[in-house]
Amino acid sequence: MMIPQVARRAIEANRGTAKVGLDPFCGSGSVLLEFKLAGLSSYGVDINPLATLVSRVKNTPIAPEVLEQEWLRLGRRIGEIALSRDFDVPQFFNIDYWFKPEVILKLAAIRTAIDEVVDPITRNFFLVCFSETVRKSSNTRGGEFKLYRISEEKLADYNPDAFEIMSAIVKRNIAAMDETYSFCKKNKTGNVEVILDDVTTTKSLASKSIDFLVTSPPYGDSKTTVAYGQFSRLSLQWLGFPQEVVMRLDQSMLGGRPAPSLDFEFSSPSLESAVTKIAEKDELRAREVLSFFIDFHKASEKFDAVLKKKSGVCLVVGNRTVKEIKIPMDEIMVDLFEDFGFEHKQTIVRQIPLKRMPRRNSPTNVKGNTVSTMTEENIVILSR
Repeated sequence: MMIPQVARRAIEANRGTAKVGLDPFCGSGSVLLEFKLAGLSSYGVDINPLATLVSRVKNTPIAPEVLEQEWLRLGRRIGEIALSRDFDVPQFFNIDYWFKPEVILKLAAIRTAIDEVVDPITRNFFLVCFSETVRKSSNTRGGEFKLYRISEEKLADYNPDAFEIMSAIVKRNIAAMDETYSFCKKNKTGNVEVILDDVTTTKSLASKSIDFLVTSPPYGDSKTTVAYGQFSRLSLQWLGFPQEVVMRLDQSMLGGRPAPSLDFEFSSPSLESAVTKIAEKDELRAREVLSFFIDFHKASEKFDAVLKKKSGVCLVVGNRTVKEIKIPMDEIMVDLFEDFGFEHKQTIVRQIPLKRMPRRNSPTNVKGNTVSTMTEENIVILSR
């Protein structure tokens, strides 16, 4: 994900001319918050319902005393509900596989209490806290983006307390909200609108309305990168989203399905070279890689429609490796945007000092056969 400092620098550099910003893959809303704190209006789009929920909460300041008072009431109410067992336990596929019985009961009590919160803005704040509680109290291995269950040996001694986890998350998030609320109270900040939609087809953005696009796009192909849908699945199921939406989320995102062939209708020598080399080893993997760029080109058509004649773009991308072939994401992105009349200004290479993913992995699952993962990111600046 893009760190706030990168977004902040990019926004500050364009603050004189940019009034309305866009993050078309807004994720948890960190870029939108930087637009807001800079006093600029912005739009965020994401196809993941959990992402849009988090983005809205992150960009809606709430007085910390309101949250603290509500949490005191909620804490008492959760205890009452848990003792009375007056709640419904959700039923979704493999719930007993991913959660221990006691955890299920505690999560159900927490969710029932949150549903009673009258104010929707405050309720959403606690739903975001609950979402993280779901993930941290589940039987999934920590530090993973994909769904992997912890070993049977470790599971026997694993007894997470959902109440304690929720309490710690709420206190942390209230402190973070306090910081945002205090700044917004003292300064003029921008308006943020978050849109749950497919950016390639959305009609929620007006033509030629955006001055500056700042984003860290997904990479597609959840087999070897971050499976956003998997990462969100348990939370979305506990939040009550339909099973068919939850289970198909990764397929709905850019590059979710392999391209039917190795043909594409836009010019990118860098992409053509990478896809050809991968296809020599595995055609299906090549079509899976290509699918993302075909979908991103469709998204770029939408960007072209909503960005003003004089506008800027800042993309933060890492260069993936597939079948030991390096995919120059930075060069390909330049090709895609130049196809719509943008001019490449510069690419800044930044070392990634801290990573949540390992620096080496074994894509072939052959012992000792490892490759390096992304250790640097490219900040691509374009304008027209």
